[in-house]
Amino acid sequence: MKREMMMVFLSLFILGGIVGTVYSVASAPIAPRSLDIVSSERNDNYTAQSQAAEAGNITKMNITGWTQSQTWAGFVGNVTGRIVLDDASNKSLYEWFAAEPQGEVYAVNSSEAIVWSNVSCFDMVNNLTDVETSYGLEATDYDGVDETFNDTNHPDFWIGTYTITGCPTTNMFTDDAVVGDKWYEALLFEDTNNVPVYVAIIEDDTANSRGSVQAFDGGLADYQMIVGIDGHDGADEKWDYYFYVELE
Repeated sequence: MKREMMMVFLSLFILGGIVGTVYSVASAPIAPRSLDIVSSERNDNYTAQSQAAEAGNITKMNITGWTQSQTWAGFVGNVTGRIVLDDASNKSLYEWFAAEPQGEVYAVNSSEAIVWSNVSCFDMVNNLTDVETSYGLEATDYDGVDETFNDTNHPDFWIGTYTITGCPTTNMFTDDAVVGDKWYEALLFEDTNNVPVYVAIIEDDTANSRGSVQAFDGGLADYQMIVGIDGHDGADEKWDYYFYVELE
């Protein structure tokens, strides 16, 4: 990836099993049925600016520049799916269509099976150096992992029966600006494969609503997230991220 943040719009179609008794049983995140890639883009639309140079003249000139991140790629999109009561052959006894699901979208840069019972909050002391090195980051970089996930204010959520609370957190933007009470993304770590786990909290307009929420570009979406990658020093890197979902 050449100094870019890739904005990929996805629809995740989920079919997950639940078991009903006199109480509910939480399930671990599952792989989505499909990923529908709508677009992938970056900003390269800068035009060179000019100023006349005159012999003998000294011109005081302030310059403002933007550059695409070489560390992060973005995913934005909608989540649709069903909650089902299925057997091992995917035969449904009953199903419920989730027009506006609530839950989380997970992204992991590992093709190995994730051991969800070994997932916990990302440790900024023990995990940071190795992960930032793999991303090509220096400790002083402005877009480092700790500079980006610099809060711990995400809403509580569950992986299976485990409550996740107070992990490193950041917030994606709404209409080109940060809104502190929306678009939470938490950073976890899976100890078996030694990989970060990125978790986007699925947004909902208001309690009991069925509409999407305004996203970074003014459009509507259910989730927004960034994931780490090493695109430094001209590296044209493309890393495979594996996605999971958990519906409530």
